[in-house]
Amino acid sequence: MVRSARRPHRNGRKKVTRRKKETWKTPAANPVIRAAWDNKKTLKQNYQALGLAFDSNGTVEEVKTPKPNVLVGEARIVDGKVIMDEPRGQPAVVSAAEPTKTPVIEALEELVSRGISRDMTVSEEEFKMLTALRKKYGTDVERMARDMRRNPYQHTAAQLTRLFKFYDKDAERMTARLTELGVEL
Repeated sequence: MVRSARRPHRNGRKKVTRRKKETWKTPAANPVIRAAWDNKKTLKQNYQALGLAFDSNGTVEEVKTPKPNVLVGEARIVDGKVIMDEPRGQPAVVSAAEPTKTPVIEALEELVSRGISRDMTVSEEEFKMLTALRKKYGTDVERMARDMRRNPYQHTAAQLTRLFKFYDKDAERMTARLTELGVEL
């Protein structure tokens, strides 16, 4: 007699496994912060060492108004209404400590003062599209914007003008790269 093949029964309990300890990487793409980051410290400790604010609420001035001290005789009853005189006490302003300039903050301020420029390029797909549009229409971006077959992303005339600015900067390099790959333009 042949036994039928059965599927093994599984226990209803969930298998207990150890969780891997999460390791933090530098959360910033900025090279100045990345160079000064210490992976052995916590996020808050790193921010304090860099001179940055971890909690923005702790750096903003806070105005606390004390509860008014109303003594007997400072309230009057006029026409059945209770009228209170000016409460005693002034609001206390609690301010956070003055931020200190660390070398990281100075480097970041210097980086910002220089101005950060990014070299924008167009992708290979956009380059092919812009090449086809330029062959057909020359510099008429209004007609390019209406061509649905050659302009599949339906870029507006202003968007095409901006893309052609990056296209012209990068035309020689992209043409060489695409001909190297065997792509027809």
